[in-house]
Amino acid sequence: MLRDQGVVATFFLIGENAVRYPQLARRIHREGHALGNHGWTHKRLDQISRTEVQNEILKGAQAIRRATGVRPRILRPPYGAVDRRLAGPTGLAAQLDQRIVMWSVETRDWSTRSALQVAAGTVRRVEPGAVVLLHDGGGNREHVVTATRWMVGHLARKGYRFVTVPELLAMAQRQ
Repeated sequence: MLRDQGVVATFFLIGENAVRYPQLARRIHREGHALGNHGWTHKRLDQISRTEVQNEILKGAQAIRRATGVRPRILRPPYGAVDRRLAGPTGLAAQLDQRIVMWSVETRDWSTRSALQVAAGTVRRVEPGAVVLLHDGGGNREHVVTATRWMVGHLARKGYRFVTVPELLAMAQRQ
């Protein structure tokens, strides 16, 4: 659907899934999407030891690199769970050359199966520079695909352009 609409996105991959579905990870990259790290197993990084956090980040990044040839440099911590060990210029993420990326619009697509509810709630909150959080795991996600199709069409008609997170970060740096 993204390819058909000429839209690029950023996929934050769980390392285990990159190992389990390497052909899908390669396809995501081949179709022009950016790849980010979402950890090895989707553990809350604020609830595990420093060594476990480091392993989650490193194993996730290594799995993505092995599957795609791309070394991810952006990290979205599972659940958005960040603590002082992870964040900041001297935090573990920075030490591991991973830039933490969060979102500005939470679709809550995991809490409803209504495409209309996801789409309507999201487009109301989008503004220039928004990072929209969508999920592809957790069972049937057809409502997310449908909602995304509607959102892309609606936002494109309003003049929005779709870029990857690395492109958005580069644009912000130039300003």
